[in-house]
Amino acid sequence: MSNPFFDNAISGVRYALFWAVLTVVHVLVLIGNYQVSVFPAVMDALVFNILFSVLAPSLWFVVQFSPKDFLGLASTLLAACMVTVGVWLWLSSGLLSFIFADSLHYILFLDESMFARGIQGVFFYAVCILVFYVIFYLKKYKEKIEQEGRVQQLLKEAELERLKAQINPHFIFNSLNSVNVLTMVNPEQAQEMVILLSDFLRHSLGQNIQEETSLEKEMENVSRYLAIEKVRFGKVLEFESEFGEELKECRLPNMLLQPLAENAVKYGVYESTDPVSIRIGARKEGEFLSLRIQNTFDPEAKPRKGKGIGLKNLRERLRLIYGRDDLLRIQKYERRFVVDLLIPQSKEIVHEAH
Repeated sequence: MSNPFFDNAISGVRYALFWAVLTVVHVLVLIGNYQVSVFPAVMDALVFNILFSVLAPSLWFVVQFSPKDFLGLASTLLAACMVTVGVWLWLSSGLLSFIFADSLHYILFLDESMFARGIQGVFFYAVCILVFYVIFYLKKYKEKIEQEGRVQQLLKEAELERLKAQINPHFIFNSLNSVNVLTMVNPEQAQEMVILLSDFLRHSLGQNIQEETSLEKEMENVSRYLAIEKVRFGKVLEFESEFGEELKECRLPNMLLQPLAENAVKYGVYESTDPVSIRIGARKEGEFLSLRIQNTFDPEAKPRKGKGIGLKNLRERLRLIYGRDDLLRIQKYERRFVVDLLIPQSKEIVHEAH
């Protein structure tokens, strides 16, 4: 750590102003209380205060490198006090004695006041040490907070990458299974699906899950995914999206909607023989982008077993990115499954209760 008195120009100016004020007070006390002449009073104040202001910054190193145990700390501080005050008195009195060698009245005053000046020096030393310790621990606390912030950021990035590692293989596994089936029953559709899958992966795998994208680009990626699934399910799968031109550039995390579309296909289309509709709508609600993903399903179909990785990961991603747990809401009706998302569009509303 650099010396806090000289971290920047402002700190240096404040330090100089402090000793300038102290010097003025010193002069006034000598003239008013001890009837010292103006010139000797000014010289006395300048010498004693300037010399201590020069010695004081070195006490920062005493604070930084003092032993941590009580006995070692007390011994170090006591020794530093004796050396600092002793050197200060010796240099100041020696210089003033040389300057006023012909003034017997001032020399006598200087000798008689040495004990009081020693007390003053101890007081100056104690104040400097106390100030330095306060600054030292404030700096340590700030560094600790910054370090914890960096650690939390690294953990967040690692967690987001872990979520990405779960999402992509999950989708690829399902798609390859579909291609495998189609190669046996409909090779042409299998070829079409491979082309669509290649196009989808080219766009999605190159995306950084930590970054944001526009609503328009995210919807394009979801459309690619659903086009892949439509090759397999044909007319059973219907997809519709609705959002105004003014919302195209709204921001949201990369690959946020694809797991929801995958979830809608998995739990809506897989077990249904009737057409299943997947709709994605968007609108603005104050400082939020409001997204609604809904799909119909057959309530009489046997529920598919699953670990719910998609929705679980989505909720966790929103918590990690925005620091909030109130941005995802799930509702299930008789024939309709609805997921509502709120995506903050302003930094001021992140981490606030909604």
